[in-house]
Amino acid sequence: MKLFYSPNSPYARKCRVAAIEKGVIGRIELIEVSPADNPPELWAINPLGTVPTMTTEGGMHLCESPVICKYIDSLSPEPSLMADDLCVQAFIALSDGIMDAAVACVMEKRRPADKQYDAWDSTQRSRCEPRYCQICGHTNAKFTIVTGHHRPWLRTELCQLPHATYRLARRAPAACCVV
Repeated sequence: MKLFYSPNSPYARKCRVAAIEKGVIGRIELIEVSPADNPPELWAINPLGTVPTMTTEGGMHLCESPVICKYIDSLSPEPSLMADDLCVQAFIALSDGIMDAAVACVMEKRRPADKQYDAWDSTQRSRCEPRYCQICGHTNAKFTIVTGHHRPWLRTELCQLPHATYRLARRAPAACCVV
């Protein structure tokens, strides 16, 4: 198996975390690429030219972190990272959407100041507000977008995930990192 990734991609980090959690990271050849450089080896297997991209043991090419994580989860029975519970799936989907919005904020701030669109940035930031925790009955959440060195991530405080089946939450129930 091969995983094409960029260290700056939160989506690729999500896949690597899933592989570590499943205990299969040693079976995966990690290939660092920069999508901005249009690497031919990436374009040859992914017409979008994005990371993460995975080549499976059977030679199938996968793109998009939810699909790759689902495949990684299928490689071993325990621990299960993908829940059948609809609320957990909704939480994961919303977390991915919040990550999309956080990345959009970072990308907007990389543009020259005179080309930045404040309304766009404001809209993306509003997608990172506490209301997403309300879907699972949590209303006392506080969110912070941490951009650091090109590594956006979202930290939630006082928002415990609703089910123990979401493994990352069991590690730090009071302050979890949505990767």
